[in-house]
Amino acid sequence: MRQRYIVDLEISAPAMLRYYSGAASDVVAHARGGERVRFPAEILRPFVDHAGGQGRLCLERG
Repeated sequence: MRQRYIVDLEISAPAMLRYYSGAASDVVAHARGGERVRFPAEILRPFVDHAGGQGRLCLERG
């Protein structure tokens, strides 16, 4: 059975720099259902730039 998590992200430029530089390899966020979700930072690379990023992300597991 697939599990789906909806995460609203607002990542600042300094935080995004940590992900890009490799200083932080995982992102930890809270899904809309209250679950704590950890996922690889590399997933975000196509969706953010040097200014950071914000938006809604749908993660599926299973």
